[in-house]
Amino acid sequence: MRISPVSMRSAGWQGIGFFLLALVAAYEVGRYIVKGDFLTLFIATGGAVVCVVAVVVLNNWRHGVYIFVVWLVLEDLIRKYLGNNIAVYFGKDVLLVILYVAFLAA
Repeated sequence: MRISPVSMRSAGWQGIGFFLLALVAAYEVGRYIVKGDFLTLFIATGGAVVCVVAVVVLNNWRHGVYIFVVWLVLEDLIRKYLGNNIAVYFGKDVLLVILYVAFLAA
């Protein structure tokens, strides 16, 4: 199998971009840890998890059903840990809308 030079250059730029993104993320996480702002760090981590879950659900809606059921079980625990944050209430609705879109697109 022959790899074209264009794809090799593209892969190199993707690697450099991922490395720079990882450096920025590590710097930001370090700042939050030093400041002791763990709530913001937890919310930012939750946002990253939501993005990953959205991609998984859009690729296969059946996985989304399982994730939705797990979210229904754990929602109260997460909501209470975050101090009854209103954004957590809407997390279930956002997940359900993404699940509907994935189901209708399939």
